Amino acid sequence: MRHNTLMLSIGLACAMLTVPGNTAAQEKPDMEAQAELMKMYMELANPGEEHKLLESLVGTWDTELKLWGQPGQDPMTATGTAVNTMILGGRFLLTESTGGEGSMKLESLSITGFDRRHKKYSLVVFDTWGTYYVTAAGSYDEATRTITMY
Repeated sequence: MRHNTLMLSIGLACAMLTVPGNTAAQEKPDMEAQAELMKMYMELANPGEEHKLLESLVGTWDTELKLWGQPGQDPMTATGTAVNTMILGGRFLLTESTGGEGSMKLESLSITGFDRRHKKYSLVVFDTWGTYYVTAAGSYDEATRTITMY
């Protein structure tokens, strides 16, 4: 149970850092203000309208990957399949995809969400073309119906 003890210790340490203490040098916390703050945190923890956009992508999709080696050259193209499901209570879109063949074969796992605190879409991707992860964040353009992330 060493793992559980470590996780409990980390969790308690995080809780101690985020919950205001009551020392002699501090004023008594305003219970009303704390209740309002907790209400705000709870609201931000729930999926919003942006998550409904992600949910609209649930299903199995045919994909096409294009890679340009240099500007002006024709791209290398690979086709595949992506399966999208909502996870963690509708907060994130999980995409599992496969495509290509031979040296172009690719498997990837990505998680897309919307951070209601910062009002940005977020993405984390892992794939078989590396041993690292890639992250990005960005916004949605209603006019083009496009999420652009950097």
